[in-house]
Amino acid sequence: MSARNLQYFFEPQSIAVIGASEKPKSIGTCVLRHIVRGGFKGQIFPVNPKYDLLDGIKTFRKLDQLPAAPELAVICTPAATVPRIIGQLGTLGSKAVIVMGEAAVSDGGLLQAALQAARPYLLRMIGPGSAGIMAPAVALNASLVAGGALPGRIALLAESGALACGMADWASSQGIGFSKVVALGGSADVDVGDMLDFLAGDAGTQAILLCVEHIPHARKFMSAARAAARNRPVLVLRSGLYGAVPDAIFDAAVRRAGMLRVFSTEDLFSAVETLSRIRPLDGRRLLVIGNGRGPGLMACDALVRSGGKPAMLSGETVGKLKLLLPAAGSNAVPVALPANASALLYGQVMEAVSAERGADALLVIHAPSALESCTEIANAIASVRTKSERNILSCWLGGASLDPARQICAAAGIPAYATPDSAVCGFMQMVDFRRNQNLLMQVPPSASAGFIVDRVAANGIVEVALRDSRQHLSAADTGTLLAAYGIAVKEAPQASDALPEATALTIGLAIDPVFGPAVVLRQSGKDGRTETSAGLPPLNLVLARDMAAHGGVAGLADDGLQQSAPGADQICQVLLKVSRLLTDIPELAELEIGFPSPGGQEMAGMYAHARVQPSEAGSGLQRLAICPYPDDLEEIVCWQGAPLLLRPIRPEDGEAHVAFFNALDPEDVRYRMFVGMRALQPSQLARFTQIDYDREMAFIATRPSGDGSAETLGVARVVADPDNIQAEFSVIVRSDLKALGLGQVLMTKLIAYCRSHGTREMIGEALPHNVRILHLVKKLGFEVKPLERSNTMWLRLDLRPGLQR
Repeated sequence: MSARNLQYFFEPQSIAVIGASEKPKSIGTCVLRHIVRGGFKGQIFPVNPKYDLLDGIKTFRKLDQLPAAPELAVICTPAATVPRIIGQLGTLGSKAVIVMGEAAVSDGGLLQAALQAARPYLLRMIGPGSAGIMAPAVALNASLVAGGALPGRIALLAESGALACGMADWASSQGIGFSKVVALGGSADVDVGDMLDFLAGDAGTQAILLCVEHIPHARKFMSAARAAARNRPVLVLRSGLYGAVPDAIFDAAVRRAGMLRVFSTEDLFSAVETLSRIRPLDGRRLLVIGNGRGPGLMACDALVRSGGKPAMLSGETVGKLKLLLPAAGSNAVPVALPANASALLYGQVMEAVSAERGADALLVIHAPSALESCTEIANAIASVRTKSERNILSCWLGGASLDPARQICAAAGIPAYATPDSAVCGFMQMVDFRRNQNLLMQVPPSASAGFIVDRVAANGIVEVALRDSRQHLSAADTGTLLAAYGIAVKEAPQASDALPEATALTIGLAIDPVFGPAVVLRQSGKDGRTETSAGLPPLNLVLARDMAAHGGVAGLADDGLQQSAPGADQICQVLLKVSRLLTDIPELAELEIGFPSPGGQEMAGMYAHARVQPSEAGSGLQRLAICPYPDDLEEIVCWQGAPLLLRPIRPEDGEAHVAFFNALDPEDVRYRMFVGMRALQPSQLARFTQIDYDREMAFIATRPSGDGSAETLGVARVVADPDNIQAEFSVIVRSDLKALGLGQVLMTKLIAYCRSHGTREMIGEALPHNVRILHLVKKLGFEVKPLERSNTMWLRLDLRPGLQR
């Protein structure tokens, strides 16, 4: 539904426990006891007609006897009673309700009745079958976890109540705290996407742990996940089909959203420990240092198995180490210190290698020595960390006697691990997370759209086939369909038992029941293993390279972002073309194209198979998990006697956007940003050009420049809240084009878009000296007034029907 009223789950002033009891194994008994003993400071209203007093608290027989409307209610009664109780709570004015385990509504009719009873009052429901929620910062434990949770800055969001309770209990034993813990249960109303939207704006949450089994609304989930991942680490643990195509598609969704996937509960918390201390990381080269060669070799082996690279030493670094270490340990990787290395030597060696440009991070391993203090060594490592910008990890081989050293490192922001393998796993989590974040923030090159398609010809092939009741396209029709998108296929049999043996890789379509159509690449290796990767359309060149790199394509770096070999570039171009085909043709149900090993000037398929089926009315682009570029919003207008193109911004507009920003006067930038800025940072540029078209829109006014490239003349932007009630706008035109009416052209376009999108109101702020924007918005019907306790003006336009001006 939305993120509305979700705050009442975590900061209620009053709670009603409906079905509270004193029976030993009753859920109502547990929930009431945990709320009371957890120290909740608000009002508590037990409700049960059988009791006058429970846990020393006055108990009410009926809801209409309550002295006030409970902001949060917990229902612990049989399923048949739930719709009636929710209706009563809505009438009273309650804002949030948790439907607990015994009230799990499995009957579809009862569930719909419960939702219909809640909807008129915007009463939000977690469940059915929830294990409850916890907000330790306000001493709220409305869950089945007896000990509650420690306070912290991590949010745990799980569908499974058993998993949420087990992880919360384990975390407490490890001293790990939470900002919020939510067991969603059946997600009939509040789902993963809603809660991600809420947690993305929660100031008390530093990282989000997400344990999912299914995603009910893919597009909402992707929008919420991308918004959350821009601001904090989001880690995902999924119970799914490891190694299957659907799992590859889930992997693609996680990467596309900038999240990090882990595969065990231990890795989940380990990743939080690691990512909370991460500094900028550029690659996957790890330099290993230890007091002995054996543990270091174990770490290097684990690193290579995981796809990392042992760092190599430069001549300059080797020269420094020769002054400190025996010859055998000064020029080899890993760097081996004596078994009884002192804290002083640890510090000297680390300082000697800290400037090594061939390393992206350092891993320091220490095995206990009776001759040296582990705490002194830990202090030496921590001291180097304060002087270096390098990421440093530590591994302490031993038991409880090394805990003081681990604590010193943790306090200094250095992750501490028990084994070389776990340390390498932590480093690779850093690598994968940064790679996904880079993909989220990438501004792709304009070459990502550098091909021409014949959509009319492709639609014609599909229409004729469906009119003739043919779902499987002939070889000739398949070839014509692909040729319309620039994909060449040689004449070859279509029967599966006649496929050419020379096929080295296939590119095609897979349809996931949640995330919809995806581009899939499979490549057969020399060892007989097949690498599979997937990508969610629409793809651009950056995303295609990342997808190909995950599919093991030779010539691409694992981050997929550097220049690649010619054969890899050919594969990426085919991936782009197939992505466009899937976006344009909703009737395409199956597609597979077999290719030989890439190379030469042309990449032609050895065979192709395609199947089509009638698409559901209105499905079109809605079947895609990520909203593609809305070309239907492009419009040519006449401005200053010449044509001007108004269109949504694209990631490929990055270069033109930088030129536009550089052409702005500093005062105009201050009016727009409220602060002075001399240049756009890469992350800001990506944020401005790589937008989620479902939730935000930026229209640019563009025209050809003297050299034929497109130049940006102005931008009008609007960002809606998850409920599409309020949308915050901004507008700016190039400084040399002010007072020519371009701002009004852009704002008129933006207002029309918001009205058609169902947005209730547009809001904004402006400095009081920005007289041009204040005059413009007044002319367009905005309300303008000073904002209290702020040196800005408040701008608002009501877009509801009947209020247009």
